[in-house]
Amino acid sequence: MNTPNSFRGADPQAVQAYFEGNGWTASPGKQNVDYPVVKLEPNNEGLKGHQIRIMPGGATRPVPIKQGPHMIINGGSIRDLIIPLKGTPTL
Repeated sequence: MNTPNSFRGADPQAVQAYFEGNGWTASPGKQNVDYPVVKLEPNNEGLKGHQIRIMPGGATRPVPIKQGPHMIINGGSIRDLIIPLKGTPTL
């Protein structure tokens, strides 16, 4: 797993474990009313400002890719790249 698309269809817990194993720190993200968020941030100063959010999604979300588990990558030249994870109906 070394490109964003290589995480497509991956188990959300496996994604979190992968990043934690590679020097990222997990913390609870902003807790929305309908679902919890895990926020991952790098411990590498060169990647300061980058973050990955792992979200379980919700069936009533208007964007189909967000109706199931997904990750959102932000940082550098990447802005709100959404990758569907295991259990997302759009896969």
